[in-house]
Amino acid sequence: ILDEILPKWDRILDVFQTVFAEDESYLCMEQDEIQSVGKRLHNMAAKICWRTHGQHADGTKGDEEGGETNNDECYTMLHGDPKAANFFYNRKRKRTTQAAVAGNNETGVSEVGVGMIDFQWTGVGKPSTDIAYFLAASASGRVLDNDMEPLDDTRNRETGESGYGVGELQCLRHYHTCLMQALVENNVVPTIQDGEIQLPYTTFQRQFQESMADLFRTVVTDKWSTVTPELLEGREGAMAY
Repeated sequence: ILDEILPKWDRILDVFQTVFAEDESYLCMEQDEIQSVGKRLHNMAAKICWRTHGQHADGTKGDEEGGETNNDECYTMLHGDPKAANFFYNRKRKRTTQAAVAGNNETGVSEVGVGMIDFQWTGVGKPSTDIAYFLAASASGRVLDNDMEPLDDTRNRETGESGYGVGELQCLRHYHTCLMQALVENNVVPTIQDGEIQLPYTTFQRQFQESMADLFRTVVTDKWSTVTPELLEGREGAMAY
């Protein structure tokens, strides 16, 4: 699949050349950046695959060349195909403690039940992999209309915090906060601080961006093998890559 990245991206450039030339906001990149996407993705794809899945592009496992180990401590059970169509929600109101004591039927706190289907790709993986796949497959373009920040420790000048308030990274920060709270509520860790030691936000963010890049590798070589501007226009608003 690595050998297919360059020719598949060249095909996309050819088919979308008019769109890219007329609307630079289409990919939120300059023309020279668009032209070099295939080469840059090809250069990083093998390492990103290894860091995301713990194996090399040919399916073998082992340390990266140069002796680097894939040693992030946190792994979890992943759904594997977390698009919106595989999630179902049921919102209901429950009686508050005060209402129960008073013997009335007034409702208070809202509860949301979540159901999931389609577990054929379930397995163990990095915690933010499912989040990356979910946002890419299901989130509105209005959520994802800002550039992702680089994998280094670039800071947001206004907040002093990496990525906060920037498109998909704002969603990621919110999810990480909720995750830390859930770990405490379910007695996995005693405090939020302990949870952040176990899975720091910076690690979570890096895993997310690596997963996004790895997913894009798959999209370019498979999902978009026959994509055209007309096809994307027809799919606008659909829950698909």
